Amino acid sequence: SKRDDHYKDMVQEHEKLKLETVQLSEEIRTLKKESKDTQSRNELLETKVETLRTKNSKLMEDISAADGQIKKERTKSQQVEKECTELRSSFDKKSKEHIDLQYSMALEKNKVEKL
Repeated sequence: SKRDDHYKDMVQEHEKLKLETVQLSEEIRTLKKESKDTQSRNELLETKVETLRTKNSKLMEDISAADGQIKKERTKSQQVEKECTELRSSFDKKSKEHIDLQYSMALEKNKVEKL
């Protein structure tokens, strides 16, 4: 009868809803686990990022220190080059004076020998 059909429909609907509830509960468990896994991965990645930031900061300090050292060495090198140029100039001047003196001495010796 109609009532029996209606009752069967309701039982079928109830069974269908029970099955959907079980499936949804399973999906919820799966999603919760995935969420936990994702959260764990995120925490791990955040730790890695923080470690990299720290390393990067240290590298920036090292680079800055090395840059300062390079500038000092460059200044020192320029000073040494300047001193070398001055010494070379002084040497050239003394060398010319020495040659001129030897030439004058040779001329004097020649004059003396002619006398």
